[in-house]
Amino acid sequence: MNDIQESTPKKKMKFDTCETFEMKSDGKIFELKISLNECLMFFKVEEKNTSMKEEFNIYLSLDELKKIDALFSMFKDLKGVLESLKKLFKKNNLSIIKEENLVKIKIINPVNDEEFFLNIPKKEKELKNEMNSIIPYINSLNDKIKLLENKVDNLENKLNEIYIYKNELEQIKKESKKEMEKENGKEYEKEKKNYEINKSDILNKNEVDLLLSWLEKKNPLNIKLLLDSKIDGDLIETFYKKCSEKFPTIVLVKTTKGRRFGGYSSIPWRNSDSGSFDEDKNNFIFSLDKKQKYTIKKPRKAIQTSSNYFGFGAGSDFLIYDKCTSNTNSYNNNSGTYNTTEKHELNGEKYFKVSNYEVYQIEY
Repeated sequence: MNDIQESTPKKKMKFDTCETFEMKSDGKIFELKISLNECLMFFKVEEKNTSMKEEFNIYLSLDELKKIDALFSMFKDLKGVLESLKKLFKKNNLSIIKEENLVKIKIINPVNDEEFFLNIPKKEKELKNEMNSIIPYINSLNDKIKLLENKVDNLENKLNEIYIYKNELEQIKKESKKEMEKENGKEYEKEKKNYEINKSDILNKNEVDLLLSWLEKKNPLNIKLLLDSKIDGDLIETFYKKCSEKFPTIVLVKTTKGRRFGGYSSIPWRNSDSGSFDEDKNNFIFSLDKKQKYTIKKPRKAIQTSSNYFGFGAGSDFLIYDKCTSNTNSYNNNSGTYNTTEKHELNGEKYFKVSNYEVYQIEY
């Protein structure tokens, strides 16, 4: 221990872990506190139930502990040292010996049953000792700051590359679009013929035009079918498997009584076991029968999801349940989330059984 410098703890030193041990020696009770962070381990010993308040403490790094005894060479970090000391304490292999200006922690090495001592000096209030104790910690922080600065520089370079690439890509898209317009003259009409929604069993081609006029962006490159309950089945787990993280999407619903309605979500669907809401200001629902779009009024609960259902609105404006084509658990309400006027605006009554529903992804 002669080459280990005694130290006084810095008040603003931050530790990640702290353990307290109570030990008896020569009729006295001592409290041992061991605190640590990535760089240093701080030992503090105080005698309890006495009017004389004496404090013994020391900061030690892992390398300094390894010099004290081979036991500490077994560990890669200070957390491992602490766990070992806790086990030795439970086995009564730790004890306190107090001298005039020194406290010794006697430790019995469980590997060879040999004892060694960890000497902890009496607390001193000299600024020099405080500075010496904090220097390793400061050096470690400086190293981490330099490492973070290098990472930030690398990220900035990558972001610049991405920005340049994005601009180049946007320019290519613009040039490509202009070229297509020159060749066709009516790019929109040409693309519309490729929309998979044109093959829908729920709406006709004229209603496709109406639906396109409601979108926030009027000219999609494609509208791709993600799920058709007649083909893929009506299990909610199938919906999340095929539709999660796909956006924006259009949901079309047809009931067994022939009512047709749906909703548009510009945010992705996500499976939430306990049920949750997601916010979006661009969502809307619609009635194909009434040729009516209902904009959102309360964006905070635009869509809701659960392991048993998915739908639009808080109340819900409409909700599709698991196995919806074989039960009447699905329902339609005026929740106040969207600008509907009637209580059951979309379906005409609360509960319904689904004949078929389809989900499409819009690609730009």
